[in-house]
Amino acid sequence: MIEVCIIGFGFSAIPLVRELERTKTDYQIVSADDDSVWDKLDKSGNLDFNLVSSYQTSFYSFDLVKDFEKDYYPTARQFYEMHKRWRAVYEDKVIRDLVVKIDNFKDHSLITTSSGQTFKAKSVVIATGFGRLMNSFLNEFDFTVSNKTFILGGMGDSANLILAKLIPNNNKVIIRGNRYMPLDQQNLVAGKTF
Repeated sequence: MIEVCIIGFGFSAIPLVRELERTKTDYQIVSADDDSVWDKLDKSGNLDFNLVSSYQTSFYSFDLVKDFEKDYYPTARQFYEMHKRWRAVYEDKVIRDLVVKIDNFKDHSLITTSSGQTFKAKSVVIATGFGRLMNSFLNEFDFTVSNKTFILGGMGDSANLILAKLIPNNNKVIIRGNRYMPLDQQNLVAGKTF
């Protein structure tokens, strides 16, 4: 039995893997392939935007040592390149297979893959969108549209990607939600928040 099974090897898995390595915790990563939403954005030529999160406020703050004085807002390409560097470090811990079933018991879980492999783990962390529709939308939508109004039903990483594409083309974006929205790229200029 392994201590931790991580399903998916996207951005959110990197900090967890670093911590598991630091604490010498036994873990295994199961991920279908390298074709994450970021890989798809790269292949389709859509990594031409800045991110809302800065290096200082992101979970990648451990990469700041050499440029600590620079709290800049990275481009999507810079963020993606950083992720690829860390992904290469841990690639040998990844089993390329698709998780099709998770059975949870009192003291462990059984993870079954499409190839028939079964993993027994004390803890399971799901770090994947399981091929959600948003991944296709981000790569298929015509972001060259301009002077339109868009309403987003929430705020998160996917919404940030959409905003970064729509706002430069003079589109109006309305975010409707009923919860706290973390906006970490705010600047106070002449008494107004941007």
